[in-house]
Amino acid sequence: MAVFRRCFVLLASLLVLLLTSACGAADDGPRDEASVATAEADEGSGARTVEHELGESEIPTDPQRIVSVDSLTPAYLAELDIASVGACTEGGYVPEPIAEYYEGIETFDSCGDSLPYEQILALKPDVIVGLEDQVIPADAEAYERLSQIAPTVILPFGEDRVDQLLAYSDVFDRTDEAQAVVDDFNAQVDSLDLEGTFSMIALFAPGTFDLFQDNFTVVELLEQAGMQQVPDTSTLPGYDPEDNRVRQISLEQSDLLEGDHIIAVVATEGDLDEAVTEAVGDEPLWQKVPAVRNGQVVAVDGAYAFGSAGLSGFREILDAVKADVQP
Repeated sequence: MAVFRRCFVLLASLLVLLLTSACGAADDGPRDEASVATAEADEGSGARTVEHELGESEIPTDPQRIVSVDSLTPAYLAELDIASVGACTEGGYVPEPIAEYYEGIETFDSCGDSLPYEQILALKPDVIVGLEDQVIPADAEAYERLSQIAPTVILPFGEDRVDQLLAYSDVFDRTDEAQAVVDDFNAQVDSLDLEGTFSMIALFAPGTFDLFQDNFTVVELLEQAGMQQVPDTSTLPGYDPEDNRVRQISLEQSDLLEGDHIIAVVATEGDLDEAVTEAVGDEPLWQKVPAVRNGQVVAVDGAYAFGSAGLSGFREILDAVKADVQP
């Protein structure tokens, strides 16, 4: 009887051991397989979710074929050393500071009126990137149509054109690199230590000028560098905090241009000084402006001033002003 009891206990112990082992194997096996499958899926997909102005998009972690669908995005991608296969231009114009970036890229003459969907499709992009204020006015259904071609990220257009770089860096997981670029740029501006006053204008039509307001990026940068804008545009009729210019001021009001230096933004075609001459002609009122009489007019490329050359364009403008202020 004792022998039978010992055998029964032994058999029961073996049964418990076998069941425990079986359960352990059942638990461990599928869990390990699921973990491996998940890791392989994550590694294989290489995708990350990016939240943006119009929704969420799953984009590759290392996209190789990027298309820019506005004229500002290419400059910011160039600043981050991110290559593109296709990019918009402003009427076919490529700003000199980023001309090298465009080498080997298929360019679209303009995306402002309509987006070149067929050309974009032919490029087989991994990711499409653009700014809302440029892309959506061209086509209200642009986001949906572009998303059918490839994952599309539409960013808001920021007032601060320098910090705009950080928005792009979030898309491509380059935040640290972008912050370093922004910090270095701001340090360069701070170190300019410029003095004097300036009036910043746009000369886009004969006989009139626009005054850039205090919320325009180049105005802010010149003030950051130590200069002072005159007049105070916020006190003028026509000032609009939602805009960046007091527009269409006649040359009869050229007495407003009382800065030691005139920063004149002109159209991109042709010689800058010639563009100024074409806008003002032989207008005697222009010749009476103190900075004009003193030969302290700095003509700058409109593409640079409005950001189509990114931070590189702003550097060009600041260098030109520095050369005029501190010859």
